[in-house]
Amino acid sequence: MIAGMSGGGRSVCSGMTIAPRTLERLGLALAALTLAWIGSGTLAALALTRRWSAPSEEPLPSDFTSVRLVASDGVETGAFLGDVPAPRTAVVLVHGNGSNRSALLEAARSLRARGHTVLPITVRAHGDSQGTRNDLGWSARRDVAAAVRLLERHLDETQHAGTPIVVLGISLGAAASVFAAAELGDRVSGYVLVGPYATLDLAVARRTEHFLPPIASELAYGALWVGGRLVLPELDRIAPCDAARAMPRDVPVLVIAGALDDRAPPSDAACITETLEAAEVVVIDELDHEEVSAIVPTEAGLRVIAPFLDRLSD
Repeated sequence: MIAGMSGGGRSVCSGMTIAPRTLERLGLALAALTLAWIGSGTLAALALTRRWSAPSEEPLPSDFTSVRLVASDGVETGAFLGDVPAPRTAVVLVHGNGSNRSALLEAARSLRARGHTVLPITVRAHGDSQGTRNDLGWSARRDVAAAVRLLERHLDETQHAGTPIVVLGISLGAAASVFAAAELGDRVSGYVLVGPYATLDLAVARRTEHFLPPIASELAYGALWVGGRLVLPELDRIAPCDAARAMPRDVPVLVIAGALDDRAPPSDAACITETLEAAEVVVIDELDHEEVSAIVPTEAGLRVIAPFLDRLSD
């Protein structure tokens, strides 16, 4: 039977009659479900981009000096300075999501023991630093730039001006380092990026796939895709793969990826380094995202990072 209107004003389709009031209720129910779906994504995006806990003190280790950085937008962040008498390089260390500079102390000490001045920092919305918004490295680019400015002043004051400055970022910190590179230009002599993601959109999709079953992951990703654009209007710009195109093409870059990392796989590293002429990608077998993010102070990590820093200091 061809769909049409019956004499009683009802919708008729294939022999089934649906009252207008029923159609209206179905429409309202669908609209309510759609709004709930969008609302859930918006609330989730808000929760994921707020700092996880109130600012908390980070005890000063006896072998470091406490310094405070002030970013270009006025946000104050914390850092520990570990100096050496004649630095081969000066390294800014930038932690991953939900972490802080205290978690970088082992890595910092390992590098300092090899003759490098070190400056582990805590980016905004983490640890004892100011800030309430965590946009996965986008705004933290200003914290990285502030750290480089402090090292430049420190090296000048200690008669070591011209010492190569290197930025070493892990996961979120790697993204922040890439975002900062356009501003920093040739003031930075090299970058070490550990487990960087290519785009925030891809990172969200992979995390929903990692933590949720198939249908639920697709629904969650769709909700976050919509809600994320309401919460983060700049979401499409949070893409290290695109930002890397603004880095100096000849800057040395070492990217370390885990072969089993399903959140920032080696393909992300390849995307980031596509236009960089002096970039090297090292893929570590049998490591997932958490494991590769913890590789810096380990023997396997230093076996890759130490020669890279040695080349920059020659």
